[in-house]
Amino acid sequence: MPAADVAALNIAEMVLHGWDLAAATGQAYTVSEPAAAAAMRAVEANAELFRQYKGFAEPVEVPPSASVLDQVLASSGRDPAWKPAPGA
Repeated sequence: MPAADVAALNIAEMVLHGWDLAAATGQAYTVSEPAAAAAMRAVEANAELFRQYKGFAEPVEVPPSASVLDQVLASSGRDPAWKPAPGA
């Protein structure tokens, strides 16, 4: 795999798992537009393979006006609106 592809996957991992941690702990999370766009390219290129191996769930629908971050999350099977249960 070319180094640029590995780097893009690493960016996607940081963006997605950073959101996972922030969402699970009830914290706000933002990433730069360039980082979100790089993550989106990596997710789009690998989503079907990751779904085959249960790394991603099926895509979640978001409105066309959704931010790039929300689109990346949705493409990877994450619900951008997810919040932890109260008291969790």
